Amino acid sequence: MPDFLALVLSTDMGLPLLASLITGMLIGIDCEVQGKPAGLRTHALVYLAATLLMLAGAQ
Repeated sequence: MPDFLALVLSTDMGLPLLASLITGMLIGIDCEVQGKPAGLRTHALVYLAATLLMLAGAQ
């Protein structure tokens, strides 16, 4: 488990994951304010999943 944690916290994976989480949360907050059905959690998860798939493909 420590190897996985070190991999995730590295700048190669950690920075893109953090950036996608923040971006997804900002868009999700905007959608919740507008009353759309897909909100904060949905957008944050979609952005994280897309980033993980992109990073997995690059490895």
